[in-house]
Amino acid sequence: MACTKKYKIKITSNYDEWWRYNIFLTAVGYDEEGKVISYKSMTDRPYEINGTDEIRTNPIEGERVIELDSQDLVFRAELYLYVITNTYPQTPIIREWPPFKMNLHVEINGEIVEQSEHEVNQWGGTTLIGYKLPIE
Repeated sequence: MACTKKYKIKITSNYDEWWRYNIFLTAVGYDEEGKVISYKSMTDRPYEINGTDEIRTNPIEGERVIELDSQDLVFRAELYLYVITNTYPQTPIIREWPPFKMNLHVEINGEIVEQSEHEVNQWGGTTLIGYKLPIE
């Protein structure tokens, strides 16, 4: 099989405080022999802490969508995703801040091949390391 796939990766959440998390997203593309031929990376950091923040508020207007669109042609791809807490919840009572859902949406050549839901711990974030994306 030739390297004919273009991947598009989208990370979303409808959680009201999704803005409190930094997103580091990398897609690694491989050829048929398993050699790395593509590496795309992006960072989304919507909130910068200035040290005087008494009350943290959402700096984003509208929906926050994290998207990585690879134009490189590859045989298969892996995802490295780090969702890291930038600011903690307003109160330190852990049970008041349960995990929330994050959605992973993957397209290959414009066709949806995966839509999955993942939990994000409000204190520790989440990671997907070496997450193999569908081939077709």
